[in-house]
Amino acid sequence: MSSRARRGRETLLAAAFFLGVTVLMTWPQAARLGDGARDLWDAKLSAWILHWDYVQTLRDPLQLFQAPILYPARYVLAFSENMYGAAVFGFPLLAAGAPPMVNYNVNLLLAMFLSGLAAWALARDWTGDPAASLAAGVIYAFLPYKLAQLPHLHMEWGAFLCLVFLFLRRTLADGRPRDAVLLAVCFAWNVATCLQYALFTGFLIAVVLILEVVWGPPGRWRRLGLSVAAMAAGGVASLPFVIPYLEASAIYRMRRSIGEMTFFSAQPWYFLSAGPLNRLYGELTARWRGPEGDFFPGLASLGLAGFAIVRLWRRSPPPAPPAPPVSRARRRAARALDVVGLLLAAAAVWSALTPDLRIGPVGVGDTGRVIVWLTLAVLARLALAFPARSRYRSLGDFLRRQPLDRGALLLLLLAATGILVSLGGHTPYYRFLFRSFGSLFRAIRAVARGVVLFQVALAILAAWGLSLWTRNRPTPARALRVALVLAVLLFEYRAFPLPLFEYDGSPRPVYEWLRTADFPGAVVELPLGYPHDCEYTLRQAEHRHPLVNGHSSFSPKEYEDLRAALMRRPIAESVWKTFPKFGASVLVFHSHPAEADAGEAPRYRNLLRRGLEEGRLELLGSFGGERDRAFAFRLASAPPVPASLPEPALARSRRDLAAYLAISDAAISPPVGVLQVPAEGAAVAAGSWGYGWALDDSGIAEIRIGTELGPAGLAQLGAVWPGLAQAFPDLTEAEHGGFGFELPRVAPGPHDLTVALVARDGGITVIRRPIVVTAPAAATPASPRRKGPGS
Repeated sequence: MSSRARRGRETLLAAAFFLGVTVLMTWPQAARLGDGARDLWDAKLSAWILHWDYVQTLRDPLQLFQAPILYPARYVLAFSENMYGAAVFGFPLLAAGAPPMVNYNVNLLLAMFLSGLAAWALARDWTGDPAASLAAGVIYAFLPYKLAQLPHLHMEWGAFLCLVFLFLRRTLADGRPRDAVLLAVCFAWNVATCLQYALFTGFLIAVVLILEVVWGPPGRWRRLGLSVAAMAAGGVASLPFVIPYLEASAIYRMRRSIGEMTFFSAQPWYFLSAGPLNRLYGELTARWRGPEGDFFPGLASLGLAGFAIVRLWRRSPPPAPPAPPVSRARRRAARALDVVGLLLAAAAVWSALTPDLRIGPVGVGDTGRVIVWLTLAVLARLALAFPARSRYRSLGDFLRRQPLDRGALLLLLLAATGILVSLGGHTPYYRFLFRSFGSLFRAIRAVARGVVLFQVALAILAAWGLSLWTRNRPTPARALRVALVLAVLLFEYRAFPLPLFEYDGSPRPVYEWLRTADFPGAVVELPLGYPHDCEYTLRQAEHRHPLVNGHSSFSPKEYEDLRAALMRRPIAESVWKTFPKFGASVLVFHSHPAEADAGEAPRYRNLLRRGLEEGRLELLGSFGGERDRAFAFRLASAPPVPASLPEPALARSRRDLAAYLAISDAAISPPVGVLQVPAEGAAVAAGSWGYGWALDDSGIAEIRIGTELGPAGLAQLGAVWPGLAQAFPDLTEAEHGGFGFELPRVAPGPHDLTVALVARDGGITVIRRPIVVTAPAAATPASPRRKGPGS
């Protein structure tokens, strides 16, 4: 069998393996493509984006980023990941008539399958061992972090990061034009698929190229030039997917704050958490969870990687060619850098003791910035020359003569880079990049996701360790060892059967009517805001009209102002003047939306009453039944909408609306409230304090605190909550509607916190929130009666 045929056969067998593993590790997702999903919020946005990419490619690809949600905002697709590189794989499925959610679920499974296959290909190229390289694919695609990130489709598309690494390595090794072309293609495809992975791939490329410069073989400069040219070509090809983000950022000032970035940076203990889905380690590691955490990769992968490092550490490294003597010019430059380093070290100490230090007209900046410059000065000094008494001439000479295999060293440096990047705002280095190159680094909120570099390095090292452990064994014994390791990895990573949310994708009568209705302008749907906008965004793919609502990573200020006005009680009268500014012609009100909070129905019912009484609304029809009834109205500021319902149906719609508006709000309105602290999934100390507010037209009698283990006491009432009285001017108790409570002193680990708001008229609203309880708090803050939150 020829080498090419053998490699093709290996690829087919690996593809079959990862297809089966993908179905197994995500079960029962493959059996519920149309009616279930791991997430029903970001998943709906992702499903809509994939569908929009397809529709606009056929209709007007040059206007791809002018998406019709959050209307009339511009470059709306740039408010989130555009995922075009992933979407193209679903074009045939959508062309065949598949619903958006089916396409989304297939795309999700495909992302995991291709990630595993790409990591396998990279490890095979590294180790030359196709069987052992299966472990790399399992680790990279299915480790606990990737399963915890299932709601974020773009984070599962890590295949092109591996392929960029693969073809960069090949181009640097052989300089073949074919590999350079594939490097350019994968580089551009990676950018078009996930901008976050594209940014993190930049760190990977930097590590590879720097190591190649200081420790590359003779003749490396031509191959380096070819690699850089290929990636530059890929960068130019990807500009249509980058420029809209720059435009949107300039228009809407879309920049993450350093506090937001730091909050979503990793903490060291995140590497001890396997996440709530992991069946083996989930509960054991719950106390170390955090936002964007769950980095624990399992014991088997760490053991294999450690074994590889030990085996690849050569006790007697091969002799390196003697380095040329250090020239006088380099020695002089090194001595100059010594002086610079001493000055920077002194400045670092001084700035730590003196905030906002200035030396004459020059501002030193914070200590972290000085440390970054000191680090760069030290590295530059060592690159020029080691100290005179050292047995190494320079950093390059040191690397060439160290005992660890060159490939293993590269992977260790890459893993360290991934850890450093993931720590983000908790280190001076990423904070320096964030402040110095804001247009690039301020676009990324969850910098903890840079841990992907650690994961790809770990996957290759583990496969390498497995290959070394099984090498030179008889074929049956070798196959048994590989199968045993793969079984252990799958057992460690097991999260199936995954808990899936039910999704009803059946057509809704109101959207079927909208699809056939002919009117200019946009649709606005009420109730407005999260989580309702998630469903409206997905359903826009059905009716195709521009939509004022929208769910995305970013929202324009005008939309946030509208949402705030609709949150008031009563709803601000200014919304009637605001709707026309959005170009809204038709208002759709859903009378029984899923996940509505207790206070929404009265607010919106009163808004409709006022709108009809003042002639601001014209009923166009009532659609659906008791569980999904929606009313469509023409806004008085909009042009006439042609009648599309026969008179009997319109008369029935009037009766439905009258019956809905006749409901007594006071009779049915339960208490309304918000639990602000702790946040969902937050790690909190037992005995620390939680805060929120609660109101009812009859007054709040008590607030009962508990967990799944039972009652845990009552909250303290009567705290001042800033802005609450202005938001609810008709309720006299709003000025003192805040409450506080001591978090239950339960055992560390995940718990379900319950906060029951009990009104004086007997109405009850229960707020449920998953939390992770850590060790007891050292001290208890002041009672909310003495100090309200935010005061």
